[in-house]
Amino acid sequence: TVRLYLASHDDNPASTLLSYQNNEILGLYNGATLEAYRKRGLLTNLSIHAVKEASSVDYVVAQLMADQNAKGIVDQLGGEVYSHFIPLYAGFNLDEMKA
Repeated sequence: TVRLYLASHDDNPASTLLSYQNNEILGLYNGATLEAYRKRGLLTNLSIHAVKEASSVDYVVAQLMADQNAKGIVDQLGGEVYSHFIPLYAGFNLDEMKA
């Protein structure tokens, strides 16, 4: 199951989160908040909502794919960090890349 969550502030779209769930994995991906709405707990609340919606399954793995700024969300959810991923950035010249 894939779900897209959207939080608004003052009737404006402000934060999004994508979740993926099967019987063993809950994944939270692409969490983002517009700069004007950061530090208001919007993404944290979306994450909590997604975890609660999926709480009927015992997960072997629950993963949050986000940058270092997501540490607060992990702390709020009571999670434990097992590894960090290197962020990837856009701007590559695809014509120069070799397969």
